[in-house]
Amino acid sequence: MIFTPSSNLDYDTQYGAYLYSDAMDLAYNSLVRDGWNFRTMPPNNPPYTPRTPSGSAHGYAGRSYSYSIFAKDPDDGDQLRYTLDWGDGTASETEFVDSGRSVSQSHVWDDEGGYSVRVMAADSEGDESDWSPPLVVAISRRPHPTAVISANPAVITEGETISFGAEGSKSYYQDGGIVSYEWDFGDGSTGAGANVEHTYPRSGQYTVTLTVTCYENLSATDSMSITVEPAPVLSISISTGSVPSGESGEVLVWVTSNDGLTQGASVHLSATTGKLNPNEGLTDRYGEFASIFTVPIVDATERYTIYAKAEVDGMRGEGSESDLIMVGPDMPPTAHIEIHQDPAEEGGSITIEGWGKDEDGDVLGCRWTFPDGTTIRDFGDSSELTLTPDEVQAGVYSFAVMDDRGRWSKAAEFELPMPPQGGEEITHLQTNFSRVLEYISEHISDPAVLAAMVVALAAGALWILKPPPPPKPNSDPKIPEEDEAKDKHGSILATSDPSNAAVVVDVEYKGRSPITIDNVLIGTHTVLFLKRGYLGYEKNAIVVANQTTPVHRDLTKMPEVKLKLSADPVEIAADRESRSTIEIEIVTKDDNEIPIPVPEDTTVILEADIGMIESPVKIHLGHASTRSTLRSAGSSGTATVKAEAKCGMIAKPEGSTTVEFPDAESE
Repeated sequence: MIFTPSSNLDYDTQYGAYLYSDAMDLAYNSLVRDGWNFRTMPPNNPPYTPRTPSGSAHGYAGRSYSYSIFAKDPDDGDQLRYTLDWGDGTASETEFVDSGRSVSQSHVWDDEGGYSVRVMAADSEGDESDWSPPLVVAISRRPHPTAVISANPAVITEGETISFGAEGSKSYYQDGGIVSYEWDFGDGSTGAGANVEHTYPRSGQYTVTLTVTCYENLSATDSMSITVEPAPVLSISISTGSVPSGESGEVLVWVTSNDGLTQGASVHLSATTGKLNPNEGLTDRYGEFASIFTVPIVDATERYTIYAKAEVDGMRGEGSESDLIMVGPDMPPTAHIEIHQDPAEEGGSITIEGWGKDEDGDVLGCRWTFPDGTTIRDFGDSSELTLTPDEVQAGVYSFAVMDDRGRWSKAAEFELPMPPQGGEEITHLQTNFSRVLEYISEHISDPAVLAAMVVALAAGALWILKPPPPPKPNSDPKIPEEDEAKDKHGSILATSDPSNAAVVVDVEYKGRSPITIDNVLIGTHTVLFLKRGYLGYEKNAIVVANQTTPVHRDLTKMPEVKLKLSADPVEIAADRESRSTIEIEIVTKDDNEIPIPVPEDTTVILEADIGMIESPVKIHLGHASTRSTLRSAGSSGTATVKAEAKCGMIAKPEGSTTVEFPDAESE
């Protein structure tokens, strides 16, 4: 039997229910068969709908976010349990908590997107609330930090230091920042830190990369290109040569840059053997530095190397040059004679030519001996005598040469059978200019002596190349008899201003001033001073037995030279055919304009702003001038012709001239 109470009963009220039978008592009351007492209870109410979850509406994938939830149940005694729908197909559930108590739940979204987060509450009776209004959460990818490189400067020269900074780099998290800065400089080197410096030793293009990492181990990179330009370099040229064992030679160093010869460059020299004096100094205005290289005595030929380093205004350069220390077989020179009869008339003058050769050195001087015993000395490896009929002596003429070690050759001889005509006096030696130049250019081993003698001779300063007074017959000032006493010798102290001049005594090179020359035969001797860039001078010295004779000479600087250009004619028609001859001459830079023959074949480079100029042309050894041809242009104007002589180690003189091109019709 089911009993359903009336719906209008009061809550929380005690009621009874009875079942009566059909039988009645004597009073005609119905008899109760059964009965119940019950109390009415209020119905269970579901929880109220929870509030919208409270928390961040924006977030990043992979990061955890926490949300607060809250609800109440109409029946105060009920506890609530919350279910959260995170909008990504997942849900979470809390334990039972007291009604009205706020609780928190956390969640991580793996992907970016918009997610509706809602909550529902259920009481302990199992009744559930409705879903709360949703909280839409926008999830994006986690932001990486930003890497930014700054460089100062962005273009440098090799060897310079560049500064890099990463101050512009950022992290997007307020609760954390960048924890590391890593640098790759693009040349195999790395660094660390927000501010770094780096030096690139070589030129080129380099890519610098910065990697920053934030506290969440997220990283970012930035890169930039750095230009490293080549450092201006100095070009080093070294002039040296083979040096006999135990002797000295000159080393010349030229320093050039992009601007040409470099003055004031600091030069440091070193060698694999021997000594250099000086071994360091500054280049002169011609970019030149000179040193004397003295080699040790060796038993066999060996190679040496000169190293040079130069530096000026942050530019550097280096170079090297190798040659040999020579050990010769100690062979004496050889002398030769040739006779030329003047064909002008029968019985005319006779020219006698003598010359010498030395297989292991240079011939520095020569000596004629006449039939009457008279001896005449000369410089160089050759000499000529011109004898008129009155000067010819009957008998044997001999010619000998001396090498650079003081060794005399065996005399070459010839005999004139004709009797002498007229007086016995012999004419002075006729020195041939071109032969002297040939001797200087080909046979002097010391470059300083070579340059000084050639230029001084060309300037007319070496009138000293004439024979000293002849000694007594049958005497030889260079080879004393072995039985002569020791008191027949003295010394010469040769000094000059400036110093370091080549000293030649009686055509034999002795070394550089100041120098003391011992074991000099008593009597009169010729001392010659030669220095590059200065005029050469000779001075006589009288040597006294067992005494030192001082010889000093103040040297005069060689005049500077220039190119003198002239045109003939100075006016030619503008018809593309007419020509003008351009005369080019090397002269001194003064009002006298003295011609200066060159010590070697010299190239002259010419250019004309209009017209066609023959270029290059050469000034040949021993000459001071040459010619070029200018051909006119097809239009009128004034042609400017410029020239520069490439004189190697001496100078680079320049000059110019003009030629008028009038219209061919007006011409």
